[in-house]
Amino acid sequence: MAKSTATFSISAPGFHGLNLSDSPVDLSHNFALDAVNCIIDKSGRVASRKGWEKAHAANTDLGTSNIECIGELIQADGTATTLAAGGGFLFKLSGTTLTTLTYGGGGAAPTITLNNWKFCQLNGIAMFWQRGYDPLIYDPAVSLTDFRRLNEKVGTAGTVPTANDALVASGRVWAADRSAN
Repeated sequence: MAKSTATFSISAPGFHGLNLSDSPVDLSHNFALDAVNCIIDKSGRVASRKGWEKAHAANTDLGTSNIECIGELIQADGTATTLAAGGGFLFKLSGTTLTTLTYGGGGAAPTITLNNWKFCQLNGIAMFWQRGYDPLIYDPAVSLTDFRRLNEKVGTAGTVPTANDALVASGRVWAADRSAN
């Protein structure tokens, strides 16, 4: 016969710290099995982080706006580049310097008014996707300070969809949430 559901309280979960050596079956609820996005405080206990701190020098293009999209491009040689979007601009973070990326493609530069970009990468190229915009790329093999539209990349075949989201899997970019479907 099934028992009725009863509520119970776990006082101070994770208070005793992180325990990866004992079996989780017999472990007290006061031990944490996983500790993500936390710190160890002065008393040696697991505690929450205090928040964010700006990691860049002043950038006039960003002004008082916040970064709303961030991604890390890892190239084949292991070089990591932090890319971000905010305030209607795309940026590259080098150390503590936030550099505004400029449009280096053909024709008129896209006017960016929203910052709901989705970030993905493939073969050392960073891609930014957002509803109502052509997908944008940052290719450090072409320029370290410019971005362009994905359909302006040399060797691009077919029609590049305007989509709201994308991910990379099996060596391909999969775009979703198109206005056509």
